[in-house]
Amino acid sequence: MSGLGLRGRLLLVVVAAGAGLLLAAAGAREWVARRAGEQALRAALEARLDGLDRERCESGRHPFFDRGPLHGPGFGPPADFGRPLHGPRGGLHRAMLFEMHAYARDFTPTTAGPLLPAAVREALAAGSPWAVTAGAEAPRGLVGAMPTAWNSGPCAFVALSLPAPPALVPSPAFGLAALGLLLALGGVVALAAGSTVERIRALAREVEKAAAHRYAATVTVEGGDEIAELAASFNQAAATVRAHVEEVEARERALRGFVANTTHDVGVPLSALAGHLSELRDARQRGATVDAGRLDAAAREAHYIGALLKNLGAAARLETGEALRDAAIVDIGALVERVALRHAVLARAAGVELNHAVPEAAVRVRGDVTLLEQAADNLVHNAIRYNRAGGHVALVLEARVGRFALRVSDDGPGVAEAELPRLAESRFRGGEARTRRPEGSGLGLAIASEAATLHGFTLSLGNADGGGFEAVLAGPTAPAAD
Repeated sequence: MSGLGLRGRLLLVVVAAGAGLLLAAAGAREWVARRAGEQALRAALEARLDGLDRERCESGRHPFFDRGPLHGPGFGPPADFGRPLHGPRGGLHRAMLFEMHAYARDFTPTTAGPLLPAAVREALAAGSPWAVTAGAEAPRGLVGAMPTAWNSGPCAFVALSLPAPPALVPSPAFGLAALGLLLALGGVVALAAGSTVERIRALAREVEKAAAHRYAATVTVEGGDEIAELAASFNQAAATVRAHVEEVEARERALRGFVANTTHDVGVPLSALAGHLSELRDARQRGATVDAGRLDAAAREAHYIGALLKNLGAAARLETGEALRDAAIVDIGALVERVALRHAVLARAAGVELNHAVPEAAVRVRGDVTLLEQAADNLVHNAIRYNRAGGHVALVLEARVGRFALRVSDDGPGVAEAELPRLAESRFRGGEARTRRPEGSGLGLAIASEAATLHGFTLSLGNADGGGFEAVLAGPTAPAAD
């Protein structure tokens, strides 16, 4: 059936079901007809036994043994004796020729009749008051027998046989009726399945169209039947696929951006670092004194490359939406200690004093520890990088009831007021920053700002009242239950 369409399969199923129903109806009709024939045959035989004379029965001269039309319940009235009856419905209401014979106790026929079928003999021998059979053992039709009143002698049993009742519906008419019924069922199925098939084809076309447009469009959901449920299920599946496709595309964009940014941003400081190291190597080969300033410059470039790679990784993590998937409880005090320790070397190389302070009690928030630590790294790195020799940077964690604030303050030159609103923009760098550090990438504050927003925190950037610049990362702490 795989080569048939839906309409063809439905039609085939309906035709097969209709044929089965017709066969079942015919079988039921035959069973009913046989049961009616058996009951009529028994009633007729009992009626004849009431008027049967033993002497005449044993002599074989009783008129009941004459062959003729059978009359009685279901066969027509006695007034019509001698000619076939044709009732309005035919069938059992027609007169049918019968044969009546007597049998001895050993089932020997008294009136030169045929042998009784084995099933009838066994039933009578077992003492049954009535036995009837049909089919292969009774080729003439129905055969019924019962014991006589005296139950001995040549007339111990009397049997009555008659042809099987004719079919209730003549065969040609029955065949035409069956064919008409099957054709009617086929027509109904063809009409009913037509709209269903068209809806399925329309749905298939919409699905193909949606797939061609990368599942950006949804298919039409009409009605409340199974086809509508199928369309709704497709829309749900398409939404899942579309989200997955968008996620993959975002990953690809982030990867391409990471590679492009890494190539562009790391190239300059890496070249500078290579130059510093080359000069230090040449000086060592010449036996000259190693320039401490050159070592400091190489260390700064190496530190800057490391920070840049971390920022590029954080930017890719934010762009792909992977942030906060592994959110957990973060100890901000421990985070501040790690950031201060990490930047102590850079601060000393730049001639900047770095101080930090944290509360005695632990300050905990829920978030992505990698992003939060990178945000703090960027704030401290900027404060050191754009300060002056002999300057100061303070990293202070404050805690109040249900809130925290991480302040990074410096006494550097600050930022022009006109540039403050754009400091959190990606790749934006102020004029002073470009002048003092032309190799910067402009990612640090943008990543810190996006990380803060993602966690529901705030990042305030502005010039301090006493001079310098201050960045404040603030937000709610984690509940004590966490």
